[in-house]
Amino acid sequence: MKRTTPLLLAVVLSLNLAAQGPNADEAALLYSQGVRQLKGEDHANAINSFGELLALRPEHAKAWYYLGLCRQATGDLNGAVHDLERCIALQPGDANAQLRLYDVYASQGRSTEAIDGLMKLLMRYPEGAIAQHAMFSLGNAHVLQNDHASALAVYERLVGQAPEDARAWFDRGVAKSHLNDLDGAIADMSKALELDPSLADAYATRALALIHAERKSEACPDLHKANELGDPSVAELIAIYCE
Repeated sequence: MKRTTPLLLAVVLSLNLAAQGPNADEAALLYSQGVRQLKGEDHANAINSFGELLALRPEHAKAWYYLGLCRQATGDLNGAVHDLERCIALQPGDANAQLRLYDVYASQGRSTEAIDGLMKLLMRYPEGAIAQHAMFSLGNAHVLQNDHASALAVYERLVGQAPEDARAWFDRGVAKSHLNDLDGAIADMSKALELDPSLADAYATRALALIHAERKSEACPDLHKANELGDPSVAELIAIYCE
């Protein structure tokens, strides 16, 4: 089945708005403008555009969704929750809005609510893009609760579904390192770097696992590579172990 891209969806929604009576042209313009600003990471102006649109069309669920994304990006988590919940009230089946809402819940320290919602989403979407996003978020929520065993179980499932995703291997490796499975963590970081050699965090994390495994000399190339890729946190480790 041919999939509709987010940009095409935005255009279609704009055309739909244009056919909806008074202020429709202005609403369509504000929607297109807001989407463009959001894509350009101009969140402050996107917030203004979507806010003006919603003053005209408070029933526009997608505008509430995008407004929530902008507020999340600017650190206004309470505002993001409000906007995403408004979107979901208008479109209860919007899985993307639910994913974003649970991400914000986790950032607010509401990990239990996030975990509950994400597990329900995974029952509805056991596979595919929604499932993979949900597993990343669910693993992170478990990590925020220091429940690394539960996080590992989630990441095991994620790696099975997305074996070409470097970040999935990285997150599983981090969980293993917290559970003192150093060999497993090193192996997962190596796989992550095979898939994405630019992943600075993976070099640093593998180096730490090597140091804890008493393989300090092997850690130095990774520390230098992480530093080269712009990770300033490894400078002290380089001074201690590599100079």
